[in-house]
Amino acid sequence: MPLSDFIARLSCRLRLKSSCPACPPAIAEALLDILYHTLLCIRHCPNLRLARVAASHAHNIPALISTYDQQRLRMYWTADRNYLLRTAAEEGENVGGLLEAWNRHAAAIERELSYLCTE
Repeated sequence: MPLSDFIARLSCRLRLKSSCPACPPAIAEALLDILYHTLLCIRHCPNLRLARVAASHAHNIPALISTYDQQRLRMYWTADRNYLLRTAAEEGENVGGLLEAWNRHAAAIERELSYLCTE
């Protein structure tokens, strides 16, 4: 399934809570792309420890989109992502596809996080 179809289908399934601010479309698209590549990482990972860390990382992303909060995005970007990168390095595993997804969306996410610092 093409990534755009995956994102469209998953976006339709996520229900935004009316009491929560809407996740900006660029951030939702970035997080869904990152989720897609995280799932690919898990599927092809021969290392159980890294797969578990990646699964823990992935399961937080849908809630981050559906109950959007900039503080949680900051926690994801600074703590969760770095923990996965550290684990991959410790285990000597390549997470190239996931790293490319993070790099592709870094500007949009960091721009969103910079709004948090100026508010």
